[in-house]
Amino acid sequence: GLRLPFNSGTIIYFVLLAGGIVWGIYTTHKKNKPLANTILLCFAFLLIGYSTFFTLVIRSNQNDLPLNENEPKNALSLLAYLNREQYGSRPFIYGNYFNAQIVDAKEVSPRYVKDAETKRYRNVGYNIEYKYDDEHKGLFPRMYSTDWPVLMAASVISCLPVLIAFLFAQDAFVKGIMMSGLKD
Repeated sequence: GLRLPFNSGTIIYFVLLAGGIVWGIYTTHKKNKPLANTILLCFAFLLIGYSTFFTLVIRSNQNDLPLNENEPKNALSLLAYLNREQYGSRPFIYGNYFNAQIVDAKEVSPRYVKDAETKRYRNVGYNIEYKYDDEHKGLFPRMYSTDWPVLMAASVISCLPVLIAFLFAQDAFVKGIMMSGLKD
């Protein structure tokens, strides 16, 4: 390796990228290539839009923050934050049930951390992707979690709209029930 300090590769990459875009825009303007110029301008504005994610890194590097989820202090932790790795994968439309048996596990991507002693990134393991038994998969998988307090809170919250509607329209419900028992 080049033994450069942490984040120097990121700085070099962005300097080269910005220089390449500026050079490309200048060259396509001089050579009268409007389509290539427009494509480069669109790419530049796209990068400007995505540059708002730098605020996460800048904020995360401040000391004594009351809330600093996953601390995206560098490019690696920012990528993990943006990929929502802290949430894992949860099936919504089609997937395994909570009691499905794991059939296979595969290492998919390495995880790196900053090593302060060696001043290098080191591999601490791999993200694992699980494969589940197909007999325990289906559309809209039933209860995924076994965390009962959370499940009970969710069921109470899901009943609240009906309860509130009944409280506001209680007179109409009672009159409807009374009218259904009357004979002409």
